[in-house]
Amino acid sequence: MVGDAATGESAGTAFAAARGFARKHEELHQVIELPLAADRIAALERPVDGYEFMRWREHTPDEWIEQFAVALTGATQDTPRGERDQEVSRWTPDRIVEVEARRIKQGRFCHATVAVNANGRLAAYTQMGGATANPERLYQWDTFVFPEHRGKGLGMAVKIPNLRSLQADLSRTAVLHTWNAPENAPMIRVNDQLGFRPADRRSAWERH
Repeated sequence: MVGDAATGESAGTAFAAARGFARKHEELHQVIELPLAADRIAALERPVDGYEFMRWREHTPDEWIEQFAVALTGATQDTPRGERDQEVSRWTPDRIVEVEARRIKQGRFCHATVAVNANGRLAAYTQMGGATANPERLYQWDTFVFPEHRGKGLGMAVKIPNLRSLQADLSRTAVLHTWNAPENAPMIRVNDQLGFRPADRRSAWERH
């Protein structure tokens, strides 16, 4: 349910509480207007020694699909879920191929950037995209850094080239949307540095 940016309260949350539902999770919704100025992006760019960065669009390259499935599963395991009863989503190469084919059929697009360490292991990734029918509304999907690679600035390092790729296709101004649990402070901090601003809070409710 979408609520006030400061409190998360809304007519919907009051309705749920009155009927015995309990708030189980909350996410901060942030937005930023695109395109960002080139000098602003450049000012946030920092080299990260020991990693190289690669981008792809609608299809994960065959040579990376196994590692990307592991990373996607890691992201679902790592994403804060609060107290919700929710199963961890397991990813396989076949599932990636299926999801990518469905996304293209639905007229949606995706930009992905990954960081790879010196041993050829995928260390971090980010995905952004939207729908060709509504190009002024874009989404920051997953950003994930494997635990052993955290603290090096890889979250920002994968977002910057991905933003450049996303913006290169823009023919008009657009708004990029993202959601994060309040306890995901590192990612919210990255978004703040990029210039995202709070839009509202979304909460999940359950009743047993």
